[in-house]
Amino acid sequence: MDKQQVSTLAIALVCRLLKFGLAAFVLVGLSALASGLGNWDEKGSCSTLMADDQMSLNRATELEATNLPQPNWIGQPSKRVGAVFQTVVTSDPYTTKEECDAALDSQLVQATDRYVDELLGPQAHRLVPVDIGTIRHAVCREEYVETLDTSVGPMRRVHVLLAFDERLRDSLRDRYRSAVQHRRVSQAGGGALAVLLVLATLFGYLKLDTATRGFYTRRLQVVATVVILAVVVLGLQWVQTPVP
Repeated sequence: MDKQQVSTLAIALVCRLLKFGLAAFVLVGLSALASGLGNWDEKGSCSTLMADDQMSLNRATELEATNLPQPNWIGQPSKRVGAVFQTVVTSDPYTTKEECDAALDSQLVQATDRYVDELLGPQAHRLVPVDIGTIRHAVCREEYVETLDTSVGPMRRVHVLLAFDERLRDSLRDRYRSAVQHRRVSQAGGGALAVLLVLATLFGYLKLDTATRGFYTRRLQVVATVVILAVVVLGLQWVQTPVP
């Protein structure tokens, strides 16, 4: 065999090897792709089943909570049970419980403010404010979520039982006494400051009048009178502000 024949045979052999290699590569790729699709389908199906199971569990939990018997305190008027004063706050109907809770915050604060005023006196809640966090933690005793069937679909309504016990009342009284004492000390200090301002104004008037040798007496008198009247009016308003 000459060199040309050998080259031809070698080229033919290489071409066949390339064909077989390409075919094997294609087969392996198709197999891997099929395996990947199978795994993806299994994972997708598994995720779907897990999501469906979670939704079913949520619905079951919601139905279980909905089917709980309604507490007997719902609809009851505010009353004292032993040493505990109880009152009920109910939200308006909303689609979700989160919306009910958001709307309830202001109602809970208003109900607490009313109780503080009844306990300590009119407008006492201004001196003893109770924030919503404290109310949720220390005053809210029980909660019931009611499901309502309406024309627009199921709605939620939350009922909250507020309980004001003796420990909370003692804390409110202590805070109120401290706030009143602080307010009275502030009023006394304001009155003393007003007196000092009046005396300072008179002293300043006399000094300036002497320094100018009486040339601006009338103007200085007008200015001093206006300043003194303003100080007196503001001082009286501060001192006479009623303490709740």
